[in-house]
Amino acid sequence: MKLTMTVIGGVPRFVLDCPITEQDFAMRSGLRRDSANHHWYTTDVKVAARLRHLAESPLRDRLDVIAAENALKPTLSFEQGVYLFRADRELADRARNAEFFRNPDTEHWYTADPHHALRLFEYADDQCRDQIRSSLAALEEMLTASHALDADIDVPAPEGRNYFPHQRAAIAYAKKVLRIGDPSLNGDAIPGVLIGDEMRVGKTSSAIGVINLAGDEIKKVLIVCPAGVKLGWYRELTNWLIPKRKILIADSATSAWKFEAADISIVNFDILKVLAEWQRKVSRDNRAVLKSTGRLNLLWDLVIVDECHLLKNPQALRSIVGYALLARARRKLCLTGTPITSWIEDLYPLLHALDPNCWPTLNRFKARYGSGRDARNLDELKRRLRSSCMVRRLLREVQPSLPPKMREVLEFSPDDAATMSAVQRENAAWDRQQSHLVALQAAAELAKASGDQSAQTEASRLLGEGMRIAFNETAKLRHETALVKVPHVVDRIKSLIEDTSYKVVVGAWHTDVIEKLASSFGDRAVTVTGAVSADLKVVDGRETSDRMQRVDRFLEDPRCQVFFGQLVAAGMGLNLSSASHILCAELWYVPWVMQQFEARCEHPTKRTSIFVQHLVLAGSIDARIARALVEKQTLIDQALDGSGEASEGVELSLVDEPATKKLTRAGIEREADRLAVTEISKIHRALKGLSGMNQVDTAIVQALAGYSVLTARQAVLGAALIKRYESGEQLGGN
Repeated sequence: MKLTMTVIGGVPRFVLDCPITEQDFAMRSGLRRDSANHHWYTTDVKVAARLRHLAESPLRDRLDVIAAENALKPTLSFEQGVYLFRADRELADRARNAEFFRNPDTEHWYTADPHHALRLFEYADDQCRDQIRSSLAALEEMLTASHALDADIDVPAPEGRNYFPHQRAAIAYAKKVLRIGDPSLNGDAIPGVLIGDEMRVGKTSSAIGVINLAGDEIKKVLIVCPAGVKLGWYRELTNWLIPKRKILIADSATSAWKFEAADISIVNFDILKVLAEWQRKVSRDNRAVLKSTGRLNLLWDLVIVDECHLLKNPQALRSIVGYALLARARRKLCLTGTPITSWIEDLYPLLHALDPNCWPTLNRFKARYGSGRDARNLDELKRRLRSSCMVRRLLREVQPSLPPKMREVLEFSPDDAATMSAVQRENAAWDRQQSHLVALQAAAELAKASGDQSAQTEASRLLGEGMRIAFNETAKLRHETALVKVPHVVDRIKSLIEDTSYKVVVGAWHTDVIEKLASSFGDRAVTVTGAVSADLKVVDGRETSDRMQRVDRFLEDPRCQVFFGQLVAAGMGLNLSSASHILCAELWYVPWVMQQFEARCEHPTKRTSIFVQHLVLAGSIDARIARALVEKQTLIDQALDGSGEASEGVELSLVDEPATKKLTRAGIEREADRLAVTEISKIHRALKGLSGMNQVDTAIVQALAGYSVLTARQAVLGAALIKRYESGEQLGGN
């Protein structure tokens, strides 16, 4: 690139000879495009001075003088709660890389995060440096508090009840973040708290402890939770609240009190969208837009979202309402034992709702911490979470004597005609589906790089239809296999409960499978296969719903040794801690569904390890799913609790995930504009030597490598494939 100067009508015009691959640089530098003469230019000498290194003498010497006369000394200061960076555009990339935001009106850069300010520490004045040091010291204290197993804090509790030490620590952490008891608080925007303790560590009691500690500061409370947990929350509130308050369990009809009359209202996720007011946006998809939170449109002192990972999809109607409620709440508290359900980016919507200043945009989150299998900087993410909003302790930390949970895939040999036939049908269907779905998936990915939008739409439609048909066929076959597998599962259960003091929890997906299993055990077993009724029945302070009676019998009756539960219906809000052995007679594709079901047997007071066995027929689809489930938990556990970079996760899908899945048509077009002809040729050559790929990527590579010439868009697809399988190779050059 070369900068020159011409004079038109007495006005100097600085022209940059810029190749098409450097257009982004020209735009970022403040130049304008002359479409008639096909070049970039400016009449602003200050803009030209910033590009003086591209000019030759004597023009460069003249611009050096102008730059010196107009130079702005870069400074970092702390003003009105934010770190403000003033500098010339030459340092714009430095500020951007430090994750500062640009104010378009003043052209200054700012951030509220002292970690980001630390990256520009060399430009800070004395007062700003002191502020950075004190802020980082406070964050280090919060980081320590996030791991704490006890705290010196007096939390009100009913007579005869005491919080566990780690619960006191969680309440103390929440007190700091939520600024409970802070006399200087005056309508300030307060970050929310995420209690991410592992399942059965006691998050519910900790949340109620926050209410007790706040006293009159928190009068109006909304609790959002799954339907099956509403009565559990009512039970815990009546057991722990000081003083007693009016509690509303709301259904779609909202019988009992209205929200205005209750001190604490409990609603489930499914009726959030019913209680809100919607309007249809005039657009091609005619999608619903939240008009008002309706009857929930109150000034809540505290909004608690239990199992908040269920709001991970920000486009879902219940998520839209849930996040709107969090945005309006004076204080907000979210609970979940599985903050990350599948991928690292699942965290972002929740973090943005808790603290939009600290977590402003999804693009910034992905740029720093990646997405999908490309998760990175996890140690930094963990420190930021713990020092700003998340307290999380593992079950083994609060119970040092409890051995780690162990998982095992127990395979039965299909040694009879019925089981052998079922497995053979599954395998035949699996092989048939794979070849068809691989072709459809590859075609859909290749269509993204075509110039025909309708072709991509049709390819995506065919893939979706193929996936739906394959899923339905697979689900039907898995159901049939589960039924013929029942005798094997029954034998395994009987072998375990020969010891009359032993209790077992058994999970399955289909009701008829559960009923067939339970029929072999009579009154030695109880079953839960559906959602709890919204009707509240309490006798002498004890809930008497049919579901809870069954749970209580399993907990208290020594003759009841087996609990059979549907994976979702019994996977939330139930305490099955009298058992330490879990048998999964059927599996599901989503890891957190299985994790939540496993968590029913966890409890802080347990002194025995929990052993999970996935019971499968060798060679069946469930056998493949079970292995993938165990493997995929590596990324989830490491991102939340481990150290170092995350290992590659496992996609629980009917077809392999292509390396190009994250690419969009718009993204492909942007990348294609940057590719030179030599780079496209090198990508084409590299594709012909790739190996060790999954089936979908193999099909895509074979198609691309077979073309005589690649388009720039197709080369972008090829680069993504090369990045996955030859990550050490650098593209570019001659």
